[in-house]
Amino acid sequence: MKLISTRFALGPLLAVLAGLAVLGLSGAAIAQNAESLEFGEDFYTSGQNANSGRLVPGDVFAAGFDVTINGPVQGDAHAAGFNVNLNSTVLGDAYFTGFSVSVNERIGDDLTAAGNTVTIRGDGIAGNLRAGGSTVIVGAPVGGSALLAGETVELDSTITGDVRIAANSIRFGDGAKVDGTLLIETPNEIEVPESVASADRVTVSKLDVRTTAGDAQSIIQDATRGFWPEFTGWLFGFLFLFVVGALVILLFPVNTHRAYLISEAKPFKSMLFGLLALGMLVGLVPVLAASIIGLILVPVMVVIAVLAWLVAYVLGAYMVVRRIVLLIREVEINRGTRILFLAIGLALLPLLHFIPFVGWILNMAVVLLGLGALTLNTLGRWIDSEFHALLAEKVPA
Repeated sequence: MKLISTRFALGPLLAVLAGLAVLGLSGAAIAQNAESLEFGEDFYTSGQNANSGRLVPGDVFAAGFDVTINGPVQGDAHAAGFNVNLNSTVLGDAYFTGFSVSVNERIGDDLTAAGNTVTIRGDGIAGNLRAGGSTVIVGAPVGGSALLAGETVELDSTITGDVRIAANSIRFGDGAKVDGTLLIETPNEIEVPESVASADRVTVSKLDVRTTAGDAQSIIQDATRGFWPEFTGWLFGFLFLFVVGALVILLFPVNTHRAYLISEAKPFKSMLFGLLALGMLVGLVPVLAASIIGLILVPVMVVIAVLAWLVAYVLGAYMVVRRIVLLIREVEINRGTRILFLAIGLALLPLLHFIPFVGWILNMAVVLLGLGALTLNTLGRWIDSEFHALLAEKVPA
């Protein structure tokens, strides 16, 4: 067994997406019944109890508090929620994130999962496995490679390909076996049984606390030297986004207020439609580029996509902060408070990037919330006419 030193900084990968995603949502919104949409061969569902309970010939997109996939999926499966459970076969790839993620059936290709607890049982994964969380338990065979990260990682199955584990505590069950190479990164001493992998295929990278700590004086000097350029860049970015958001809120007060009410009443549906809208905007670029006439419109499409992203980001930040504040206390809503909510959101949202592994997912969720609410505000009268008729009465043009 080879022992090497590295600067790998290990920390538990706590997947808090579900908890933060539902922060600020009203009790009525959380308690609403699941809503479903069939489009092409794909199936979309959202709500407190989001369930896909039948054969889906395409892909599944599910978001909610309790998300369960009980029917076979012949394409890919995408699920986000507090509790995510897979109880039926997925022939394609699977992407799951939540506080608790449980995989109990076979996945025909790759699995990517993040959660406070990620448990993998059943008939196994035909492709590659990527899993991160506070506790990651792999009790099903993996046909490809495995990349595992967490505070505690338990392996109790056969993995055909290479394995890389980054964890504070690593446990091997009686059924643990790695046919490829095994790379372990941990601050603690560990012995890998021969039944898991032979010594010539095992590499352990041990965290050296003295190396990672470094010289305190040089760290302080480097931090001080780099602070002002980074702060200046953040300040200019904040001011730019603040101006964009303030113009949208002040120039289009009715539409932004309706979009907020939609995000409050139908948060998961908003994120799903945000994902659809973003996919259409990005997907149109290569489609247009395929023809000579369309090639001329590619720069215009790129500009539209960037503007949509900017507006969705600032509105998403505004919506989340406004809902959280209103849950804490009653506040009079006027131009001043709207601008204040926007400023707070834009100041705090970049902090999500510091959350390991899932920070970018949280930022994406905010963007999808804003973009989906705008999309539903524009097209909602054809999608949910009854709700939008009530919305129009509540917020007349």
